Amino acid sequence: MNKDKLKEIFKEAAEIVSKVPENMQPVAFSRAIDILLGEEPDTKTPIKKRRKKAPSSKKTKEKIEDTSVQRILDELDRTKHPIVNDLSDVLDRSLLVLKIAKDEFDIDGFTPPQIAKILTEIFRLPTSRQAVYNRLSKAVKLVDSKSVGKANIYRIMQPGEKYLAKIIEKKEKKEKKEKR
Repeated sequence: MNKDKLKEIFKEAAEIVSKVPENMQPVAFSRAIDILLGEEPDTKTPIKKRRKKAPSSKKTKEKIEDTSVQRILDELDRTKHPIVNDLSDVLDRSLLVLKIAKDEFDIDGFTPPQIAKILTEIFRLPTSRQAVYNRLSKAVKLVDSKSVGKANIYRIMQPGEKYLAKIIEKKEKKEKKEKR
């Protein structure tokens, strides 16, 4: 093949490629050259199809665990616990959620995403799962942590309940002083 013919093919391929989106131009140029030279593209390479993933046990586990969260979302009356809105620290709010779940629903422990979901959806206090995790993971004297798979389930302990009682007592005293 002579040089002039080859130059013509490259020029024509460049014109074709100029109409293709920029991110696809290198592949389109190669393909255009192949077609203009009369060569068949390599079709022996099979195209990989995405496989549908089998349902994982993690999702099944989450569905089972979320039944307790759903129960709280359905049954908890936030007006009975106005103190949650008065607490400013994520740790205090998380401890109170754990205490409410334990005392009123007989549910002993939640994961940080579950606590964040309860705080966000019931009490309208936007909280991230990471914020809950960061605060609870450092409060080793107040909560018990149990690993289940990749998740940590946090349960309030007696020192956590005492700590929470002191916080609530301080808030109530402060409110009484403000009312006077």
